[in-house]
Amino acid sequence: MIGYTAMRNILSDNGRRFDPQVLKVFIRAMGIYPVGSVVLLNDSSIGRVVEINRSAPLKPKVKVMIGENGHEFRDDHGAVVDLAEEKKLFIAKAVDPREISKQRGE
Repeated sequence: MIGYTAMRNILSDNGRRFDPQVLKVFIRAMGIYPVGSVVLLNDSSIGRVVEINRSAPLKPKVKVMIGENGHEFRDDHGAVVDLAEEKKLFIAKAVDPREISKQRGE
């Protein structure tokens, strides 16, 4: 299960099994998209979450792995984008890294 899916499942509990105050602290610490999550941005680029934003859990810092033009950044050389500062960019959805590998024929 990818990190985002796990977080969504925990949040959808609606306080039945988890104390809402504990959940709030947990989300602040882990983020909606935990570090290491692979995400698709609204400009079609794909990145990996490298740092959470405690004040805006939906706006982490993301290292670009595949640019909007399809260019793949090898050896971790993609730019780091702070989604809290880049107002036009946002996470469209979480991506299973295995799906990227399949699409690229790896």
